[in-house]
Amino acid sequence: MNIHRILVAVILANSLALGVLAQPIEHVLSPEIGGAKYIQVIDMDNDGDSDIIAAGYSVLVWWENDGTGEFTYHPIAENHPETPFFWAGDLDYDGDSDIISSSVGDPVVTFRLNNGDGTFSLHYPIDPFNYPWLMKAADVDNDGDMDFISSNASWFEQGVFWWENLGNLVFSDSIAIYNDFFADQMVGEYDLGDLDNDGDLDMVWTDVMYNIYIFEFENGFEPGFTVPVGGEVYDITIDDINDDGFNDFAIAVFPDPQIYFRNTGNLQYTQTITGEVGFLWGIDAADPIDFDHDGDTDFLYRLGGSVRIFENLGDGVFETIFYLSRSGGMDMDIGDLDGDGDLDIVIPYHNDDMVIWHENTRVNNVGVSLSIAPFNSPTVIPPSGGWFGYSANITNTVAQGGTYIGQVTVYGPADNPNVPIQRYVDIQPGVPIIVDEIQHYLPAGYPSGEYLLVARLGLAPETIIAEDAFYFIKQPFPGNVPDAASAASDSSQFLTRIGR
Repeated sequence: MNIHRILVAVILANSLALGVLAQPIEHVLSPEIGGAKYIQVIDMDNDGDSDIIAAGYSVLVWWENDGTGEFTYHPIAENHPETPFFWAGDLDYDGDSDIISSSVGDPVVTFRLNNGDGTFSLHYPIDPFNYPWLMKAADVDNDGDMDFISSNASWFEQGVFWWENLGNLVFSDSIAIYNDFFADQMVGEYDLGDLDNDGDLDMVWTDVMYNIYIFEFENGFEPGFTVPVGGEVYDITIDDINDDGFNDFAIAVFPDPQIYFRNTGNLQYTQTITGEVGFLWGIDAADPIDFDHDGDTDFLYRLGGSVRIFENLGDGVFETIFYLSRSGGMDMDIGDLDGDGDLDIVIPYHNDDMVIWHENTRVNNVGVSLSIAPFNSPTVIPPSGGWFGYSANITNTVAQGGTYIGQVTVYGPADNPNVPIQRYVDIQPGVPIIVDEIQHYLPAGYPSGEYLLVARLGLAPETIIAEDAFYFIKQPFPGNVPDAASAASDSSQFLTRIGR
């Protein structure tokens, strides 16, 4: 058996893993839109594919998708006061998507009911009010119709309000959820979701400056409690992030670290870090989503107009799998735009006067599988360091073969990635590749705690098509733990040996 030793420098610091990233393809929608600012992906015409709505300087438009990523432009409003803020969804439960729109400085809220043929009927069921912003519709009180929610962005009066739908889109007068006549607290983002599993919608909102407020709905919104945050909060999204049956909420906070609040029941929350200091300076949006369709929640972050997606590797470990470096993006949304089963990203670029959808080129489940099995379970490394090993099995059930990159990345106790080890692997259809001995040496100077080893197989540089992982533990030294300097001096001794 031939044993190969590979000397690998290991970094245990705050840096991004050098994983194989998907390289998305840009598609610019035509025509250009001056000052493109807001975006939403939704099926406007009830034909089963994802269309796109966008707003720019004085315009509101949508692009009709033919199901393959080819789009046809349709104007909705071409002389809207300022840049309209909008929300789209089925207001009247007739199966197609309607639109609510207004703009800062314009007190009129317009309901555009979809006629089903690409045209809209205009309705004005809400009394005008100053500076409507962040408008949404949802069945807040669980009575079977869509209520209206909006914040007030006036410098002289800040607040969040809702209007109860009394039936047939006839609404009550505004009902204050929060109202500050002196604008001591600036109303920021908010989201709605059932936080206490009682069937109605509660609210989480931020005043931007270091506080999050939770309002529970009980025959109206009742002030709950305040959650202090160590930074300015620019986005909030409610979702069951850890799939335990309770709705959590994620935030975009400046400065780092990025966190989400895990609901442990009875509106009790614990903070979980999803992005480390230095990764995401200047973040202004966070969206939890199962981007890779593997059953867990990943995170999409926007910072300075660029976008990163962090894949959930399990147990609170996240790694970048998608990076859009183009700056200037003002908003973002996702959907399967080309009908290939994966999620693409749409971003309006304000300074470039354009909307671009970024095609996801990451390939999953293409007939190539990878599995790894540690020699010992659990795998425990003594304080003095030592070798640990596993085997790997690769199979290919598709007709064609090819050269892939096999990659191993080890994550330390602080979610810090090591430099990955890469090998080219030639895979033929129906011929399994069995690597019966892969060993790594972890030296004494490395921190104690839980490590995660992730093995991946990909087509460089665009895709990751298969992956597997296992955890191992390094025991602590009795007494004093080696300091960071000793760990750094020992880092050159991280060794790998492979036998077949």
